[in-house]
Amino acid sequence: MKMKILIKNNAELLEFIKRKDVTVLQGIEVVVKALNVLCLTSEKTKKELINEVEAFINYCQNDKEERPLFLEKLQQDVTVEDFLSHPETKRIYDDLNEKY
Repeated sequence: MKMKILIKNNAELLEFIKRKDVTVLQGIEVVVKALNVLCLTSEKTKKELINEVEAFINYCQNDKEERPLFLEKLQQDVTVEDFLSHPETKRIYDDLNEKY
């Protein structure tokens, strides 16, 4: 059974992912939904996740700036294949194929 979580602001999001009983994968799942971003890799430490979320929140403080689509800062070694193989991209593609 899935647990329902209510997060009202960025401070509560950070507080949640910093909890000791929350795994990295659980934190990523909540961050993706709360910030409406994609996370390219789940192979990170909890500290890395927290740092990335804090950097993302700080970057987005100015509402006039465009919000990044991805949580991580893109590295030069990221390829189109990385995007296409992402589970969320596959889900969107599958949904489109079912409709059309």
